[in-house]
Amino acid sequence: MKAIPTWKQRKLGESLSILKDGTHGTHKNVENGPHLLSAKNIKNGKIKVTEDDRKISQKEYEQIHKNFQLKSGDILLTIVGSIGEAAVLQDPTGITFQRSVAYLRSSEIDTYFLYTLFIGPDFQKELKNRQVVSAQPGIYLGDISKIIVKIPKGMKEQKQIGKFFKQLNNAIALHQRKLDLLKEQKKGYLQKMFPKNGAKVPELRFAGFADAWEERKFENNIVSIQTGTNLLGTDANEGTPLLKMGNIQRGYFSFNKLEYLDSNSNVESENIVNYGDFLFNTRNTLELVGKGATWTGMSGKYAFNSNIARFKFNGIDTIFFNYLYNTQQVISQVHARAVGTTSVAAVYPRDLNSLLYYLPSIEEQKKIGSFFNQLDNTIALHQEKLSKLQSLKEAALQSLFPQKNETEPKVRFANFSSSWKQRKLGELVERVTRKNKNLDSTLPLTVSAQDGLVDQNEYFTKTVASRNVSNYYLLKKGEFAYNKSYSNGYPLGAIKRLDKYEKGVLSTLYVVFKPTYVNSDFLAKYYDSTHWYYEVYKHAAEGVRNHGLLNISPSDFFSTELKVPKSYEEQSKIGIFINKLDNSIALHQQRLEKLQNCKKVFLQKMFI
Repeated sequence: MKAIPTWKQRKLGESLSILKDGTHGTHKNVENGPHLLSAKNIKNGKIKVTEDDRKISQKEYEQIHKNFQLKSGDILLTIVGSIGEAAVLQDPTGITFQRSVAYLRSSEIDTYFLYTLFIGPDFQKELKNRQVVSAQPGIYLGDISKIIVKIPKGMKEQKQIGKFFKQLNNAIALHQRKLDLLKEQKKGYLQKMFPKNGAKVPELRFAGFADAWEERKFENNIVSIQTGTNLLGTDANEGTPLLKMGNIQRGYFSFNKLEYLDSNSNVESENIVNYGDFLFNTRNTLELVGKGATWTGMSGKYAFNSNIARFKFNGIDTIFFNYLYNTQQVISQVHARAVGTTSVAAVYPRDLNSLLYYLPSIEEQKKIGSFFNQLDNTIALHQEKLSKLQSLKEAALQSLFPQKNETEPKVRFANFSSSWKQRKLGELVERVTRKNKNLDSTLPLTVSAQDGLVDQNEYFTKTVASRNVSNYYLLKKGEFAYNKSYSNGYPLGAIKRLDKYEKGVLSTLYVVFKPTYVNSDFLAKYYDSTHWYYEVYKHAAEGVRNHGLLNISPSDFFSTELKVPKSYEEQSKIGIFINKLDNSIALHQQRLEKLQNCKKVFLQKMFI
């Protein structure tokens, strides 16, 4: 990367072909029809649609879009209420928005570069400075258009930056899914490895343990209860860190906000936390009071205040108790003992004496506690990876875009010299119309939007193709096929390359072609994206389908245009890079499936 001062500065509105907001009209709700969404549906770069969201009639939808059509690649920006959330519209089918969302489109700025610009700190600051607050915050379209933005002169560099952040966002999303999966897995184990109401044994047990769990009361096991120091902390980042009620969560500790005791304070040893201490939150709101967690951090470093009580037990492993205490059966009993108002409530430790729960032997407690502690450590590791990725993204946002009063970013991608060229597909590929006259293959193929070109027998668990496949197209490995049939999430069909088999046969309803003047990997990844949607949509007869297929002729399909790097080497590098990303995702998917299968086996083997 190197610095080259070639960015330009201009008002955002000068680079937009569309800047408008959603419908201002009053619309009647219907049971079935297009969704009418609002700012609340856009969060963290995603458009979230549920069955509970409003629906309007097809007639009203068409009236809204009489003079304007949403397109794939349009950017959505929330402008009323929650200001500044943005998302790239992937599929405009069957959705529209209220006036709390703005539509932005540009032919001069790459979509993902523009999206990245919008979520960056400088643009968000501009939005905040220009918002008008009445009943709820809002920002006028005219004020958005006046925001000064800095963009690379070359579309190629915009695309590279946009692609970089898109990949980074995908990596963050992948780690978030892993983290969510682990948390769900932990939740499932907690339900299975502790007895349910009325039961004396859990559904899932470790080998070597068969005895029934014994019913106990809290008073049978508690040895002592001690509250912490009355010393007050400050936000000065020095001295002894002080745990307060906000730091205790259900089964873990949060350090988002941490206070410190003055370094000259005399903190007594009994107010210092040690490994294995179970800490209990005696005061909080009615919803949060009574939270508890076992300390598994360093001994002798943290103090705890007088709103927190430390429990000492006999016959209970505190690592195990961390998970037992946070089961729904115990939480509901603790809540029933809370006194006070919604905003200020307390649970007095003496009232916990009658808590009921079941305990296994101390050996089984240690086994269960260790298992869940290791699971928590794995979750924490994934959370750390996710946080590092998010920090990387934040740093990149600062470095790859010019800061205030700067005309160039601190960091640039190298080798930006030649621009991309725009070509018709027919100039880069050759149509394939060879028939399977000699029955070179009897493998019937189908194009799946999710899985690519696959064996029809396996995909449908039956043969859909005609018995006589001599008149079908004969497709060879490395050739492409376009399935014009739409499916959920793929409104314009799917274009896939044959990778899994050496050859196969395909119905003549498909359009088949092979690359001649373009890198095959680059083309495959291009058609995995949505960049080609607009061109196909532009050539297709609007709203017309023939036997469920998009009405676009082969000649029109091959007239669609796409942008490719002039350099074949650059095409190859892009294709290889995205292939590696796909392989990484596939590897994570395989690991996920192995975990799920392993869990399934355990559930089958370890339950009665």
